[in-house]
Amino acid sequence: MAGTYMHMYTSTRPTHSSGREQRHLRHMWVNPFAKTLNWTNESPSEGAGLPRDASHGSTRTEFMNSVYTVHERPTAEDGKNGEPEYCIVVCTGHGELKVKARTQADHEVWYRAMAYVQTRRVLRYLAPPTN
Repeated sequence: MAGTYMHMYTSTRPTHSSGREQRHLRHMWVNPFAKTLNWTNESPSEGAGLPRDASHGSTRTEFMNSVYTVHERPTAEDGKNGEPEYCIVVCTGHGELKVKARTQADHEVWYRAMAYVQTRRVLRYLAPPTN
């Protein structure tokens, strides 16, 4: 499956005084048949065939229940980078994941693709009836 790098947001714990979200760059892709969002620290094609270091982590997967966008106040840094003013929020069985594309064009493609996947049924293998 093809994917791109996107920013994934994580909330800081309430013990931190700022209470701000932190973001991390992750390689993400969607499995349209299983309706899942998948991500890893680096692109699976980078370092193909090389042994993986435990510090790189493994692929994470979450089922997408629904998807919507939220407006995010742009910062001066966002304007310089051409980042979109919207984030995509993916509702999963374990909460919500907030991600942001690196460009407005990528945002539109990702949001349309995720919204389309929501209209599709999950494909399941059913064994033929036995007589």
